Amino acid sequence: MVKSLKDIVRSGSIHDLEMEPHRMEFHFFFNGYFLIMRWEDKILGKKFFVSDCEGPISTNDNAFELSGHFIEDGEKFFEIISRYDDVLVDVVRREGYNAGGTLKLITPFLKAYGADNQTITDFSAENVLLLKGAVETIKFVTSAMPSFIVSTSYQQYIEALCRRTGFPYENTYSTKLDIDSFSLDPDEAEKLMNSQAEKWQDSAVQLLLNSQVHQ
Repeated sequence: MVKSLKDIVRSGSIHDLEMEPHRMEFHFFFNGYFLIMRWEDKILGKKFFVSDCEGPISTNDNAFELSGHFIEDGEKFFEIISRYDDVLVDVVRREGYNAGGTLKLITPFLKAYGADNQTITDFSAENVLLLKGAVETIKFVTSAMPSFIVSTSYQQYIEALCRRTGFPYENTYSTKLDIDSFSLDPDEAEKLMNSQAEKWQDSAVQLLLNSQVHQ
């Protein structure tokens, strides 16, 4: 039975939720409800909590927001790069390329526009937007079972979210980003910024942006 987390906390029955043996359960909070997805798993024979971050716990799209903050017309740019990532996977089917490369593809542009580890960390920490009840839900599940967050988000954002919620950072998996570890000379940075600006005049890119790549 799905209950409002507020009702569960008020009734003091949060620990009365049934957790049947030999079932793998995913617990998450969505639109004001504490939800449980479970199915039987005779091999594991134990319960654990696994969640994505952006969506089930927060309303952020951190990479999109970083692009908008640091890169000129960065939100539009991110959408184009994200669609390009889809095309490489769904249309071109480039050998050896896996879906989800957008965060890698935007990194040189973040660098060109002056982003570094500290500014990315600061921006992420200042802009964590949690879903209602997320902190209470995380406290409950981490006290009840082994808990993990698996996300493509940059580690700086996951670290910030863990500080806000009390979730153990050592139990997270995310995209490692040490943008300070590589250099970009001024000429390269200028070329990246110029090429990024020129894309808005490229009709082929506009066609790509408007195309339907998911058949």
